[in-house]
Amino acid sequence: MSWYRDLIIIIGGSIATLALVLITVMVFLLWRRMGPLISSMDATAKTMAEVSSQIVNPMARILAVFQIITSVMDTAIKLFRDKGKEGEKHV
Repeated sequence: MSWYRDLIIIIGGSIATLALVLITVMVFLLWRRMGPLISSMDATAKTMAEVSSQIVNPMARILAVFQIITSVMDTAIKLFRDKGKEGEKHV
């Protein structure tokens, strides 16, 4: 009876070892196939960084200037509107 137990342990260990070897081989093959993809993603990230520094940053500065101009104009309109209303009240 103890040889059944030994046989099951040997079979189970063999199956586990075989599964581990297969998983290792599959991960290695996947890693080799992912190499060009990772390189391509790295190149894309560098290109996007260049685009950001050359296009997006200057556009953000221009939009910030427009935002400042509009806020200054809104403040000036409010000031002139308030002064005009106060002048009408005093007359």
